[in-house]
Amino acid sequence: MGFCHTRRKFISISVACLFFNRRANANAIQYQKKVQVLESNDNNYFIEVMESVGDSAIVLQPGNYIISKNITVYRDVIPNAGVNIVLLDSSSITFKGKFLGVPYSEYFTIVEKERSNIFFEKNSEYYMSWFRIKSDGTESCSRIVNNILENANEVTNIYIEPNCTYLVKDTINIKGKNFVSFIGSQRGEISNIDDKPVNEWGNRGSRFVLDEKNGCGFRLQPFSRRTSGLCFKNLSISGFSGTKIKQIGIDLQNDNDGTIISEVSFINFHGNLESTALIIKGADAAQIRDCWISENSNCVFINYSKDCDISGNFLGAQPNGTTLRIENSISATVNSNHIYPDGSSNIIIYKSSYCLISNNMIFSRFTGIILIIHSEDNMISNNIIKAPGDNLRDWKLGKDLWRDGTSDPNGRSINYGVIRMESSRYNTITGNNIYFYANTPDVSVFNIDSESIKNEIYRNIINIDRCLRNDSMNSSMLENTVICR
Repeated sequence: MGFCHTRRKFISISVACLFFNRRANANAIQYQKKVQVLESNDNNYFIEVMESVGDSAIVLQPGNYIISKNITVYRDVIPNAGVNIVLLDSSSITFKGKFLGVPYSEYFTIVEKERSNIFFEKNSEYYMSWFRIKSDGTESCSRIVNNILENANEVTNIYIEPNCTYLVKDTINIKGKNFVSFIGSQRGEISNIDDKPVNEWGNRGSRFVLDEKNGCGFRLQPFSRRTSGLCFKNLSISGFSGTKIKQIGIDLQNDNDGTIISEVSFINFHGNLESTALIIKGADAAQIRDCWISENSNCVFINYSKDCDISGNFLGAQPNGTTLRIENSISATVNSNHIYPDGSSNIIIYKSSYCLISNNMIFSRFTGIILIIHSEDNMISNNIIKAPGDNLRDWKLGKDLWRDGTSDPNGRSINYGVIRMESSRYNTITGNNIYFYANTPDVSVFNIDSESIKNEIYRNIINIDRCLRNDSMNSSMLENTVICR
């Protein structure tokens, strides 16, 4: 038996009797404490009860509840369907107890989203739909999400409903919180070059789009301690198409471990040459998997990290940009990715060690597909590498497109090297199948400078037009199969 408070009367009944209403919140039916039911016909009494202290939960019946000042709610709140909590200008509500809303319902109307606040202190799950933010990309979600993160628990899941676009006017700051997850219902993004009209594709998924003047979507700022368990899953993050400023989708600048970026689409981060979809710094065991990261100036930048795994992704940068850059890092694995044009370099390994690049499909229109600079003890193995890489089956057509190298965005010549090594040692390049469309004998598949020593290059299959040029003065070139076309 529980106690039911209706207006100013107390009735001893079973809790379940309160919820014959078909629109009742399922959380309320399962609630095991005493409850107090509020109607929306007396707003002053609503405020009085919401600010009171007690051990019973507050059940809100359908209707409008007006908040015109700053209030703190100390008890758990259970809203039924049809509840509309209206925050007038410059008002706020802080929930000290749990707010037990149900998934994908709507509960709050915020009259002025830039001057009103909602804070939660005990929730671990939040749904963007609760806040009635316009989901057509015209209204910013930044303030709401930042307020959630301000008082977030150690486990915080933020769910984004399907078929919606939320504008990110200001950067969403994760502020060193552990185990924060942004979870969508479908990434739903499509390429800018797809020939189908957007309205024929149906559900566009769960999508964040940066405002034209916002330089970063999500940022993990430098913090006093390592951040654990950050997760982005099954959603889309887009730059503002047409902006001229540098934009970054996710920028992790604090030491972090166990970060997961999974089934996320990144697109349109190409406002200038420094725009980058994803930057991860100071990561331990980060995973980037099953993502579509394309049509960006630069795709992924891993810096000062270890044991990161980049696998199963589709990656493609823009000319003058880099698809994947690994810098000052150790033990990264890059496996089973499709890495395609148009980046000026597909993979750059800089001042890094013990990295494994294996079993990837790597296509490019330019030389300098893989660069290894000031690095040691890395392995490039069992990849299919093709240049120029437009999936062309006709050798002559491929050569005609790339005859003189003048199309290279950085002015590199045909002998720059498909794989180029500078001031590096103890690296291994083996088991790769390399297709190199060239129409001149002065050509380098491997270009190893004189400062690079004790590197091993062996058992690669090189499909080339005329010959192999070996600039690897201090490296071993053993058992390579050269197929001249």
